Amino acid sequence: LISRKDVTNIWVNHILHSLTILLHVNFLQGDTVLDLGTGGGFPGLPIKIIKQDIKLTLVDSIKKKIDAVNGFIQTLNLSEVEAVCMRAENLGNKYSNFFNYIVVRAVNNLSQLIKWSIPLLKNDKIRKPCLLALKGGDVNNEVAESTKLFKNIDITINELKIVGIENLLLQDKKLLVVKFL
Repeated sequence: LISRKDVTNIWVNHILHSLTILLHVNFLQGDTVLDLGTGGGFPGLPIKIIKQDIKLTLVDSIKKKIDAVNGFIQTLNLSEVEAVCMRAENLGNKYSNFFNYIVVRAVNNLSQLIKWSIPLLKNDKIRKPCLLALKGGDVNNEVAESTKLFKNIDITINELKIVGIENLLLQDKKLLVVKFL
């Protein structure tokens, strides 16, 4: 489910990139996490392998991808994981006020992601729910647009740097942490 040209870089470009979320967020036992637009299971499956005590829902609108992800879940014998074929804008019917975190990688612009996230995230004033968006390139315009459109959010831009392996292909990658206040 990744480009054949990218198979040799799967560890850096897909698995390690997905796991950088864990350098910035500490998921607690029982946290509910949505991987929105999961594609081949990134970033959700690598996170679930490391944090087996979370409850993970992987969503994609393409059935063929969800079928493959279900095969990965079975092969890896993962529990408390659900893969769902559904469009993001239709998730509110089933998952309203349900998730502690939403993780995304290379999905839509930030404003649209925030719009989709609002009805899905728990209304928890103590443990602020978060959207965690892995993005590449210059994200400043997306952040500025989102802070204008949505008043009760706080966005942090985190550079993805791993000490000891700085030369990896993550130089222009960032993790946007959007907290809903």
